Amino acid sequence: MPFLLFAMVIFFCFTNFIFFNYLSTSNLSLQYKSLILFIFNLSIILSAELLFRFIYKLIKKRKYQVIKKIKVEDMYHIPHPFLTAVYKKNSIGQKEMPVFYPLNKDKKFKFPILKTNNEGFMDGIDGSRDIALPKPENEKRIICLGASTTGNYIKYNDEVSSYPLELEKLFSLEDPKKNIKVINCGFGGWTSAEILINFLLKVFSYSPDIIIIYHAHNDIPSYLTPNFQIDYSHSKRNFAFEFSEFKKNKYIPDIPLAIYNIFALSIFKNWNPRISLGDAISQNSPDYSSDFNGLDIYKRNIEHIVKICSQSKIDVVLSSYAHFLYDEIKNSEIHLKIRSGIEKENLITRELADKYKLSYVDNFNLIPLEEDFFVDSIHFSPKGMRTIARNFYSEISKNFL
Repeated sequence: MPFLLFAMVIFFCFTNFIFFNYLSTSNLSLQYKSLILFIFNLSIILSAELLFRFIYKLIKKRKYQVIKKIKVEDMYHIPHPFLTAVYKKNSIGQKEMPVFYPLNKDKKFKFPILKTNNEGFMDGIDGSRDIALPKPENEKRIICLGASTTGNYIKYNDEVSSYPLELEKLFSLEDPKKNIKVINCGFGGWTSAEILINFLLKVFSYSPDIIIIYHAHNDIPSYLTPNFQIDYSHSKRNFAFEFSEFKKNKYIPDIPLAIYNIFALSIFKNWNPRISLGDAISQNSPDYSSDFNGLDIYKRNIEHIVKICSQSKIDVVLSSYAHFLYDEIKNSEIHLKIRSGIEKENLITRELADKYKLSYVDNFNLIPLEEDFFVDSIHFSPKGMRTIARNFYSEISKNFL
């Protein structure tokens, strides 16, 4: 794609040079020449746009989705002194937009309009449901910890889904009088380090009765980045370092053309935090040919949460992490390396569940590895969200309720 864009720019400049030289030798008026040049350039741009969209669909097997710029005043990601990034509290979150995932394009899934709540998370049907503090006496509180696979919301046929939302629906259908709240404390891009810090500083204070930890994958780049540090400082950084750059995006025009959009996304890393936050809170590059270095840190971080919960009489549900090697990536060396890392993380999670006699849900094997259940290798479709919710529901209903 970068080569195609470069070729189009060269072609555009060359044809303009030739056509401008041709016009300069004619006897037409300056006004008429300007009009002709404008029409010529417009036709070139529209032709290039159609050609790019055609080639993109031919290569990628899906239509190009234009990613809109988020204005600085609409930004809902902010720096935090102890976490790489968080959501702004009581704020308008993401706006409705088509999902950018590679699978299930025919279903036209969307990211729904979401708000953030009083604690800076997205919970409930539109994200804005506040976390009541202190916890009401009659409330059974289940808190879901994780990254984007927990925090993700997808809208399909005017119905909004996330796995915590689907899990709460199941408990409500069983017995609405039980007043079971399932709270989504997932945040896209977090590693086990941020999940641990967030648990210590915030989630523990919410007085959870049950904690669900569904997490893997995001620590893998840290294992593979050179000069490993046990606090991930070799691979992660605070959003504050890039926050000022995102403020500058007001000077970048937002043109609804695919050829401009893909160029803007590749050049301007401050285009849309929904897309580029991962880059903004990361530093240095992983070496996917290297050995894993740091799985013991992943174990340490998850185990700290487990130990604190155990001492505080908070029940914990651990889970293996699902990973779908669909056809386009099943032979990719990077994705195979990621699969190997996830399998190692799943073994650690299983060991911790056995060591502390915790409930364990083997979602890696329970969720069918089929396109209907995923939108990419790790993120779930609404059907996948309902499936993982049922798996957790069965385990919790059997052991805790």
